[in-house]
Amino acid sequence: MMTRSPVPHRRPGFTILEILMSVCVISVAMLPILYMASANVQGAKVDRVRLICEALCRSMLERFGRADDNAWYHLSPSEHPRKRVGVDLWKNDHELSDAMQAPELKLLLDYHRVRSTVTMVRNVEPGLHQITSHVSWKVRRGGFVRSEEVSYTRFIVEEQTL
Repeated sequence: MMTRSPVPHRRPGFTILEILMSVCVISVAMLPILYMASANVQGAKVDRVRLICEALCRSMLERFGRADDNAWYHLSPSEHPRKRVGVDLWKNDHELSDAMQAPELKLLLDYHRVRSTVTMVRNVEPGLHQITSHVSWKVRRGGFVRSEEVSYTRFIVEEQTL
């Protein structure tokens, strides 16, 4: 009679196929997490640009919207006789440009094509002037370019001399 040899026992452990399958499952599970992290970083960059542009807009309004400073003479004449406009004044005005001296900040403003205007309209109502600061910029995200903007307006009461 012939005796059969015993069946060899498998060694404990994982086969290469099991390891590959577990790596695939873990990789697929990590994709949404990596996507969310990337989206958060991009969102933080967009928020940073928005905060800088809003600060620039408020700074221009503060600089040219003071009652003691006659902003009318800093601005260029327009087609309307009661209206004057200044474009990108922050680049040439020392009070505003001093705050924008950081080289990385200038690169950021150039990269996003930040543009600003200050508009003053005299005598909207008798003795009341309106000054508006407007900043626009471009946001590049996912191969698309989107324009964003922010505006602030202030009214200045003309002081009456007695």
